[in-house]
Amino acid sequence: FELGKVLSAHDEVFLCLSKLRHNFGFRDLAVRFGITVREARMLFWNILYLLHKVLFTDIMMAHVPSLEKVQASPRPSSFENFPNCRFVIDCTEIGTSMPSPDERPPGCV
Repeated sequence: FELGKVLSAHDEVFLCLSKLRHNFGFRDLAVRFGITVREARMLFWNILYLLHKVLFTDIMMAHVPSLEKVQASPRPSSFENFPNCRFVIDCTEIGTSMPSPDERPPGCV
């Protein structure tokens, strides 16, 4: 454990994604990354804010039509109860599998 340890940008993002995916506690993250609990908490919230700013505000919202435009457009009947909906996020997960090493073609890792 090294006081004042500076994490790489890659590790900072990984810490944030680990917290989001697995909901590790800040003490757990602090031990895993060799930083203090306070640093883990601050890094998580700072990276989460940056991800929101870059991915949502700067990229996604630049391509989302205005509410007025959406309401003026024809909509499927399935959206009649959702007049203010401007987009749907599909979180479908598709399982994949990898063949065992003896079933893989030569040169495939």
